[in-house]
Amino acid sequence: MNPPIPCFLCGSSDWKETGVETADGRLAQCAGCGLVTIEPAAVSAPEHNRSEYSQAGSAFPADLDEKFLQWSEFRLQQLRSVQPDARRIAEVGCGTGHFLEAAARAGLDAMGFDMADHRRTAIESRFESGADPFELLGVNRWDAVVAFHVLEHCPEPKRCVERMASSLRPGGFAFVEVPGVLDDEPLSPVVVNPSHQWYFSERTLRRLFEQCGGKVERVEHVGWKYSDLEKRAAAGEHLSAAWRLFKGSVPPACADWARRALKPQKEKLVEAMSVCERPMAERKSDAPLNLCVLARFGERS
Repeated sequence: MNPPIPCFLCGSSDWKETGVETADGRLAQCAGCGLVTIEPAAVSAPEHNRSEYSQAGSAFPADLDEKFLQWSEFRLQQLRSVQPDARRIAEVGCGTGHFLEAAARAGLDAMGFDMADHRRTAIESRFESGADPFELLGVNRWDAVVAFHVLEHCPEPKRCVERMASSLRPGGFAFVEVPGVLDDEPLSPVVVNPSHQWYFSERTLRRLFEQCGGKVERVEHVGWKYSDLEKRAAAGEHLSAAWRLFKGSVPPACADWARRALKPQKEKLVEAMSVCERPMAERKSDAPLNLCVLARFGERS
């Protein structure tokens, strides 16, 4: 197998096969540091992500919408546990604005940056869009910059973290969350998403932020709060509504083929929701995980 690219974390050109494939190519793991990426790496171009993210503003069912807001409030608590006096916060890849809404409720000055142009009316006055939202952050401007489930899509993760760092005031924090994999464990198809270019573990995520000049205060796995039956049912209803819309817009033969093809993905999502809240000690190595890092850049004067 040809190496996707030289590893941007350790410079090694020694890539090994993982035995896992996506619709866009096979996954390879760096033998030097353990970073996992897709082959070929070029598939995650900016326009590819723009098309994908343009659909991210669709509405959630009311109950799931509230759950996402609760999760955003938990994320805000995580940030304030290391930086309680943060006032100006930027979010890159703000999606439907749940974190911005949580920050506004807490009385913070928060602004969102995203590739997609359409977002909820509630955040329009605090939102900017562009082909590269990291370039919109400015310099020495924020107490904290957050990016949730964004970095795994970026063709150049190190440049993105460097842009976050330069936009922070001295002593400011970067708070990033990505889908994570476990160190020293085989990569499982359960954690694979075809739109992800990078798969980070605690070790590789820490290394990335330290290489960019950050002092990592915390790096840990966290889980989405969707394990009980009511929440799983709500997710199923959302999927069913999307399916009904799709089914009504294509010929019956196409709909039947898509139903068979997508059934494993639906089952995977429901299972992911059921396992992510389990304690780490009870999880298997193939359980989907979210990995977050909080890193400080510079010292306050």
